Amino acid sequence: MCIRDRDQTVNPSDVYNIFQHFLFFFSQGIDSPNVFARNITAKSIISLLKILKKKEIEEVIDKSVVNTLINGALSLLQLKQQNMRLMGLKIASYLQCAQNQHLNYEILKCMCQDDVKDLRKAALLTIDVSSTNGLESNFHYLIQRTRDVDSDIRSMLYRKLTKEKIPLSSLRLCDRYKLVYDGLGSREEGVKEQTMKFFQMNFQLCEVKDEQTLTLLEDQGKTLATPQKKDFSGRKLCLEISRFLEVFELEKTLLYPEIEEGMQNLAEVVLKDIIGVSNIMPFADRVMKSLEPRSITKESPKKKKKKKKTLRVYCL
Repeated sequence: MCIRDRDQTVNPSDVYNIFQHFLFFFSQGIDSPNVFARNITAKSIISLLKILKKKEIEEVIDKSVVNTLINGALSLLQLKQQNMRLMGLKIASYLQCAQNQHLNYEILKCMCQDDVKDLRKAALLTIDVSSTNGLESNFHYLIQRTRDVDSDIRSMLYRKLTKEKIPLSSLRLCDRYKLVYDGLGSREEGVKEQTMKFFQMNFQLCEVKDEQTLTLLEDQGKTLATPQKKDFSGRKLCLEISRFLEVFELEKTLLYPEIEEGMQNLAEVVLKDIIGVSNIMPFADRVMKSLEPRSITKESPKKKKKKKKTLRVYCL
């Protein structure tokens, strides 16, 4: 006899209780000495966690069950078998909402120190940088993967930053330049391509949508000197480039000519590919000049030349 015939209804709480019961049941088998039992229980937990969204796990599952799953994931990460550790990372990816420091440490350790490429790649995909807390705690270690020995992991890093829509303005200045230097300076074309997509995403954040916004920003003195002709497309393009480059705080690079030269290349090469402008040099020159601090660009008053005194030495 089916449930409808009995005129019975199923409450959502009953479904959640059954769901948690199965999660708790399978989590007991992760610490089993039998490898086959560990494998089956880990795969079952992953299949159950896939049903829920990561944001819903903390709301639906009790803290006691979450803590049990975290302990199970930690035990899998301590094993020597590669497939077991991969499943441990998969389970950990669903449990980062609990903000467990021990679990976060093991994921970072696997991403930075593991010798197996697939494990480092899985840990890189697992790390959560979407929230502010995750960005502050994990990004310092995440950005170290720009110099990973494997080019696929370096490409995946920029792909992850683009997918998560991490704005450059939220990063430290040294990290912004590191992303430019390591990404565009890479020998692999795949890494350069993903770097370009990341900068393209950030450039879109600086786009001017309408003339009213452009006029407002010009009134605030945040745009560069534009020609007298009222060419909206030209002014809009110059403003977007200047807003993009201001993220790098170019006035601080005047003390370091090598960094300023690198940013000039960014204006010439990167923006050329992002915007698709064939002759980007005039825009790049105007933008770079407009972002220089006024105290440096002002002409200093001419000083009177002092006559050099000549000292005559007589040899006896």
